Amino acid sequence: MKVIPSVMALSAVVAALVFSPQAVRAQAEVVEAEPGTDLFEQFHPVYHFTPREKWMNDPCAPYYDQETGLYHMFYQLNPNSTIWGNMTWGHAVSNDQVTWEDYPNALYPFQDKWDQLGVFSGFSMDNAIDGKHTVFYTGVTALPIAWKKEYLFGEHVVYATTDDGGKTWQKGSEPLIELPPTGLNVTGWRDPMPFHSKSLDTHFGYDTTNSSNYLLVAGGIRDEGPRVFLYHAEDYVNWEYKGYLLSQEKNTTFSPYSGGWGYNFETTIYREMTDEDGELHNVMLFAAEGDPNRYPMWATGSFGSGGGCGVETDPEAGLFTPLMVGVSDRSD
Repeated sequence: MKVIPSVMALSAVVAALVFSPQAVRAQAEVVEAEPGTDLFEQFHPVYHFTPREKWMNDPCAPYYDQETGLYHMFYQLNPNSTIWGNMTWGHAVSNDQVTWEDYPNALYPFQDKWDQLGVFSGFSMDNAIDGKHTVFYTGVTALPIAWKKEYLFGEHVVYATTDDGGKTWQKGSEPLIELPPTGLNVTGWRDPMPFHSKSLDTHFGYDTTNSSNYLLVAGGIRDEGPRVFLYHAEDYVNWEYKGYLLSQEKNTTFSPYSGGWGYNFETTIYREMTDEDGELHNVMLFAAEGDPNRYPMWATGSFGSGGGCGVETDPEAGLFTPLMVGVSDRSD
């Protein structure tokens, strides 16, 4: 199966934060609206993907299957209620990204598994584990999970693969990464995203003719600030921790107009984009927990000197140096 990454990945974090959780929960607790009813139409977004019923958040792991011509999108779903809980991966497909058809739910929490209390967000990669299309996600074995609360070490990087174009998914028997790096007092550690990076290959001195495999995990360090944790592997299975991809001081901001870094990152995305002049740009998108505005944020930057001097010389600095930072304005 030949799959092309979709630009939907760059907007997933924006769609996930359109409404504040407090406002959504307040409405969900009093409204059980069925499709076609006045209440359903009143609270239904005009142009955002939504399921026919129940709770959803975090659209994630989108991809395009060139063989079938279908776009796939997953999302956090509570199939039993209109409030958060019982996190499952809902699944929908489309041939135009406008009209979507429900597929059977892709991933459920399984008793006695590494995701027994929830299948949290993640991302996908073609031709990954065993040469199959693979989703990397957060399996949960301890709740509650919140950056303000004591960390319970209940988040794990796990995966599932498909043999039939995404209709069914087979989970791996063991986590790819069981726990956060040893010795770190984390506030969160979730939403794994696999990617390739010419910039990081160059920085680490890897062979740039054969792209290395990287994985980022979003989170933070208690009393210090938000972090993006970076891993590297040759085979998508044996991951080596490389340090912080992005490291920021808690409750600070890049500029008065850039939104706040908050205390903990979620749903972080990294992409490399080439402009019309052939210049490569390193781009990150992320959600910042703890900042009162809860803006979806973006940053462009570089690797190497300039404050993000690399894990080999300064593990606390972070590899990625933001040069421009902004917010995805939800009011326009």
